[in-house]
Amino acid sequence: MTASSTWTLEVTDATFDKDVLDRSHEVPVVVDFWAPWCGPCRQLGPLLEKLADEGAGKFLLAKINVDNSPTIAGELRVSSIPAVFAVRGGRLVNQFVGLMPEEELRKWLLSLEPSEAEKLLAEAERLAASDPAAAEVGLRAALELAPHERPPRITLAKVLLAQDRLDDAEEQLRHLEDQGFLEPEAERVKAECLLRQAARLAGDLPTVRAAADAAPRDMAAQMKLAYALAGAGQYRDALERALSVLQADRKGQGEAARQLMVDIFRLLGSDDELATEYRRKLSAALY
Repeated sequence: MTASSTWTLEVTDATFDKDVLDRSHEVPVVVDFWAPWCGPCRQLGPLLEKLADEGAGKFLLAKINVDNSPTIAGELRVSSIPAVFAVRGGRLVNQFVGLMPEEELRKWLLSLEPSEAEKLLAEAERLAASDPAAAEVGLRAALELAPHERPPRITLAKVLLAQDRLDDAEEQLRHLEDQGFLEPEAERVKAECLLRQAARLAGDLPTVRAAADAAPRDMAAQMKLAYALAGAGQYRDALERALSVLQADRKGQGEAARQLMVDIFRLLGSDDELATEYRRKLSAALY
């Protein structure tokens, strides 16, 4: 049993990330774990291939021979075949094991298609850079349809922030916080909002820099410069300035300096090299 159509492909351990995870951001991917010696697999496989051809791009069928690609099967804890997984947006969204009648299988596949709100979100993400106003309209329409969905609200906050509408972006973040948590992406948006607000209060960078240079022992002036640097995207200089303030004025401006550094870390993300470097420096200064 081999892949033989535009919408069906053979996938291996080596190609799983590219052919399944990456492609799932464009279209749902149905992963069929099978083996040549498996009778039920030989019944289910052709049916899945037929439905993939009928769908003509509504989903992609990825077939994985467990004998040839045991690693992914092991990672997904496949203990019985056929085992079918649905992946969308890089995440596992549904699965079943064994045979499924054709009509039930059609319903299962139908459930993988994006909702109207998800379609609006995808279009807004496409427009966000080139036409933020249109993106905002689409995102608000998505939230009308699915008010508790977090991805469109996070994206709306990002679109508003890109237009420098900080108060509106923060309003969307408050909606998210009311649900009890913020995802890392939302944390980054919140951190950038805080940094921009602080930079606005600090003043324009050349003026603030001149004041800080004229009063090197004035820790409040040094913190204003750190805020202004962060607002200008000069994160290394902002981190270095804040670290110096923390070391020199632990009981005064030190907490503000620490918080600024933490906000920059959140904005940059946990894997960022600059954040990693200064996280170590901050830890050493504190302990």
